[in-house]
Amino acid sequence: MTTETKLMPRGTTAPITTNQAMYLLKTIWPKAPEEEVTKAAILCWQYNLNPLMKQVFLIPFREKATGNTNWVCVLGIKASRTIAQKKHGYSYIDGPRVMTDEEQKVLFGMADPGKIWAIVKLKEGDNIYPGYGFWLRDDGVYGSDKGNTALNMAFIRAERNALDKMAPGELPDIEATDENYIISDFKTAITEGKKLNNQRVEEDIVDLWPAPLEPSPEPVDMVWLKESLEKIKTEKPKLYQTIAEQVREWIGAGNGNMIRSWGAAITMLNREQAEKLCLMVQRASEI
Repeated sequence: MTTETKLMPRGTTAPITTNQAMYLLKTIWPKAPEEEVTKAAILCWQYNLNPLMKQVFLIPFREKATGNTNWVCVLGIKASRTIAQKKHGYSYIDGPRVMTDEEQKVLFGMADPGKIWAIVKLKEGDNIYPGYGFWLRDDGVYGSDKGNTALNMAFIRAERNALDKMAPGELPDIEATDENYIISDFKTAITEGKKLNNQRVEEDIVDLWPAPLEPSPEPVDMVWLKESLEKIKTEKPKLYQTIAEQVREWIGAGNGNMIRSWGAAITMLNREQAEKLCLMVQRASEI
């Protein structure tokens, strides 16, 4: 595995890269469309969020009318708190709780029986920030089979509303949810995602390098090879990982042979393997 896919330790201030986030998101949600994965990866990079810490999620919703599945990116409520706490020291002085009919009448002019309204009040210094949120009583909620409720989602919306007032413009403008009900078995999701990811890597190898290659009498241009590999590593980490894994297989890395440098690796390859490596690098650079 390349350095692009390694995670920073929990609690670190070092930013997660978009490549790291892309790898994690595709591993956990392999069926999510590329566009939504990219959006979520950029969000992770901007706010230093980590999908494995249950901060950012990709959720599929099925439209009742068409039956189509739409994926959306949502933010865990704990992640919203973490972002706000970076600049604000606050406390909860009321709620979250259900608003009374009288409170609804004072704020909105009437009490709405079709909605569950919640209220929460945050305090920072001498300032108090009230937040209000609702959920339609008859609407279902994601994760209801795991214990999530409409009341819980109303609480989360109220808290997010208060956080937005306290820290205007600091939190990403996406829906917040309770991370406790997104995936019941996160480890299983990651394991299954890795299986599908490995399958896609194998398919990429077949698509990119399907034909056997003939050895070439020309020597390997190490300057070109090293520069090309560095560029691929930065711009196309998945292809870089595929190339590196193939070279490790050729030289038997893991059985006493380690890749200390690409120059050293070339000396451990036969001519045919070296030529295959160069063609792999060339094709990876062109796509």
